[in-house]
Amino acid sequence: MSLTIFLQEGIRMYRRLRRVRKKGFRRYEGDDQEICRKIIDACWEKEKKYFRVSGGHFEGFYSRDFSWVAGPLIRLGYREQVQETLRYALETFRKEGRIRVAIDRKGRPFDFPKEAIDSVPSIVRALRECGDEALIKKHQRFIEQEAKRLFCTSFDKQTGLVRSDRHYSSIRDHAKRKGTCYDNAMLAMLSGDLDTLGFGNPFQIYGLKEKTLRTFWDGKKFRETETSDDISAEALIFPFWCGLTKDPGHFRSVMKAIREEGLDSPFPLKYQSHRKGKMNIYSLLAPDYETDSVWAHLGLIYLNLLSRYDQGEAKRVLRLYEERIKSYGTFLEVYDRDGKPYSSKGYITDESMIWCAIYLEQKKKLKP
Repeated sequence: MSLTIFLQEGIRMYRRLRRVRKKGFRRYEGDDQEICRKIIDACWEKEKKYFRVSGGHFEGFYSRDFSWVAGPLIRLGYREQVQETLRYALETFRKEGRIRVAIDRKGRPFDFPKEAIDSVPSIVRALRECGDEALIKKHQRFIEQEAKRLFCTSFDKQTGLVRSDRHYSSIRDHAKRKGTCYDNAMLAMLSGDLDTLGFGNPFQIYGLKEKTLRTFWDGKKFRETETSDDISAEALIFPFWCGLTKDPGHFRSVMKAIREEGLDSPFPLKYQSHRKGKMNIYSLLAPDYETDSVWAHLGLIYLNLLSRYDQGEAKRVLRLYEERIKSYGTFLEVYDRDGKPYSSKGYITDESMIWCAIYLEQKKKLKP
């Protein structure tokens, strides 16, 4: 990540921290659904025509986050804005010559804290969700080049897995880990999406879906890494979101592991139930930000899966998030392990998250 961008982003976040502690979060009027609609509108950057991650301090475009909400936004009636967002992101990345983690509000692509395995898969998944034939055709060669680059630099052709001799940025960008289940699930998803779109696929002959399942499923749950039995939420749920398995038995077993580990307490979902693990220097500003805190994006992706496999539990989780949306008048990023808005000396939870599109879609789906 560019030092200039990092300093500018850090200063802006700190200024917002002081403002929120003085004035509180911005509240939106209405019921939970009206609040979510207003947040989505607030996240739309009218001048550059893209969806920001939030109406708070994450004002840029983030590849990973957009992949989660592209489908829900389209089904909620925002197809044109999703197309414009992808057009903006792909044109910007193409000029850069690389698909990266994010684009800041000044239009500068960057990685945080370093290159991430899931950036290319995230953009390709959003493109597949959008189904814009003109965009697909226009950027096919660029995406094929990026997939080949990822194959050549980050894939171990001997093991058929992500290289385990180096650390990549990932969904838990404060954590230092190698060869994670999440990263491999994202590459397996990319392989499938490239085939679906009719793109050249350098991963095709390696059977990544089956290889990832064989490597990380231990009979009861998905391991966090190939060499560790540690439990982490992203390893448990993303193999389902990425389409590696649809087995109800697998999901019931994962639900049991989540409950036994306490990852859904006080509400879903924590990355871990403890505060162990190697973290990078950025975690000094926000201790326990990505350990046993409750993350709304994980909770919503889990909710999406629950709606397929256990609608009773899905409705219970939906009510828990509805209570918090109404209580705070917004959609918050992260809560501490006790369920209160996350706050440290150097950071306070972001607000007005575009993730609420997932909640809004599930609210409509699960409504009696």
